[in-house]
Amino acid sequence: DVFRGGLVPRGDSETLALVISASASPLPAARQAALLALPFVSPKAHRFALSAIVARLHDSDWAVRHEAALTAGSIGDRMDDRMMQGLSRLEQDPEPYVRAAAKDALAALFKEDEA
Repeated sequence: DVFRGGLVPRGDSETLALVISASASPLPAARQAALLALPFVSPKAHRFALSAIVARLHDSDWAVRHEAALTAGSIGDRMDDRMMQGLSRLEQDPEPYVRAAAKDALAALFKEDEA
């Protein structure tokens, strides 16, 4: 695919802007797809990417919250209080897949800090 195949340079500002814009789409599937694409187009802990992830941690759609937690675990920043609070809140989410993704993301962020 376009992102994994390297056709879009990692950190390309136009692509990042497009993906972040899609993360605010009224369509849950578009928001979820944008989160899935973020790790492929965003440098680790890019401030705009972090803001998009944090916003989606509070999404009304559980599948979007799930993808946001997974994305946070892969490119998140443990030093971002909003992200850590959002992930901690998701540990109590009514959806078990979201809770599991939040726990995994927190573990990944803390493990990364130890490495």
